[in-house]
Amino acid sequence: MDAQRLRAAKDLFAARNRSKEGNDVLLKLWAFTAGANKMNFPYYDELPRHLEYLNLQELSRCMTWIPFERFTNVRRLGRGGFATVHRGTIKWKRGQYTDHVVYSGGKILYHKIDLPITKYFALKEITPDMAPERAHSLPHPLLDSRGILQTTST
Repeated sequence: MDAQRLRAAKDLFAARNRSKEGNDVLLKLWAFTAGANKMNFPYYDELPRHLEYLNLQELSRCMTWIPFERFTNVRRLGRGGFATVHRGTIKWKRGQYTDHVVYSGGKILYHKIDLPITKYFALKEITPDMAPERAHSLPHPLLDSRGILQTTST
């Protein structure tokens, strides 16, 4: 892994989090979404050791751990030059899924959806060599990253 690239990506990530120019609304939305994801995937104990392996501990407040067992219908979409991409489905029973937040009067409000929910996720392998790209892409309005998981093969 290129330590200099990783340090530069981490510095950019930190600068984005401190910046108030132009992206304040996006950062708030990103923080709200991360909070809801942590409610939907409350596996706090697993996340730190995996982020430590990737040397990305800074992402702990914006990422969640998603157990691979939560996914059904996992299928391979393709393999590129750097990773294999899969697709998986997660289902929640009625009243168990926390959805987008509502920002009202300066408060963060999370709400449960009173319907069964099915979500589709793209699953991409991330190795330590890919850590600079992972750190660089968060938070980003076009790259919605929910969390990390470990497959049975990794």
